[in-house]
Amino acid sequence: MASSSGSYSVSSSSSGASGSTPVPSKPHQPRSFPFPKRAFGKKTVTHRSFQPAWFSSWEWLHYKEVEDKVLCHLCLRAVAEKGLKTGSADVAFVSVNYSLTDSEI
Repeated sequence: MASSSGSYSVSSSSSGASGSTPVPSKPHQPRSFPFPKRAFGKKTVTHRSFQPAWFSSWEWLHYKEVEDKVLCHLCLRAVAEKGLKTGSADVAFVSVNYSLTDSEI
C-alpha cells in the first residue's frame, strides 16, 4: 500500500528515492475495503462511495486507502519512469484524486 506522502517513484525496494513510495507493478485494487461515503448534493444530500466493481470496468484505477484517493496507475508509472513529465500529467490522475462533482453526476 502507498504511503500518505502522495509522491511515487519506480523502484524495486520498499522505499523510493527522496522519501517517495515505489509505484507498484499492478494497481492497488482492494475489493473488500469499506470505502468512505461522501455527501453529494445541496437540496437533496445523498451519500455515495467508490464502488469496487469499477475496478473491473477500469483496470487502470489505483486506490490509495490511507488518502482515500483514486488515481490512474498507468499515469503514475509513466511519471515515475520519466515517460511523462509531471507538468504534462493531469494532477487529478497522478496526485490529487479523480472525482466527479455534483454537476457531473
